[in-house]
Amino acid sequence: MNMLRIEPSPLIESLEDPYLQIAQKLVAIEEIPTWDELVQLFNYLKDNEKLRYGRNYLSTGVWPVFCEETHIFHAFCYEFVETLADEINGLNVSGKIVEVCAGNGKLSYWLRQFNVPAVATDN
Repeated sequence: MNMLRIEPSPLIESLEDPYLQIAQKLVAIEEIPTWDELVQLFNYLKDNEKLRYGRNYLSTGVWPVFCEETHIFHAFCYEFVETLADEINGLNVSGKIVEVCAGNGKLSYWLRQFNVPAVATDN
C-alpha cells in the first residue's frame, strides 16, 4: 500500500514539527493520529496567527483550509477506530463489512487492524 504524503502548499510548508508529523498521520493510510494529536493540530491551526496570511478564517482558524488542501474529509483518530471496531466485533457479525463511499479506504484499513473484515468501496 502506498504511503500518501501531503502535497506542498504555502500552508503546509509553514507547518513545523510536531504539527507536520501529525498532519502526515492524517493523510497516510498506514498511520493514524491519536485524539490528543488531532486536538493539538486543530488548536495550532486555529490559534496560530502566522498561518493566516492576512486572510480572515473566522473562528475556525486555518483548519478548513488545511482540510481542503490535504483533501481530508474525515479526521479519524486511533481511539475512534478502536471503539468502532470493538462495537462491530461485539455484534458477532459473520462475513465481511462493507464501507460505502470509503474514499482512500483508510477507515477499512484500520478496522482490519482490529480484526474487522472490512472492505472499502468507492467510485
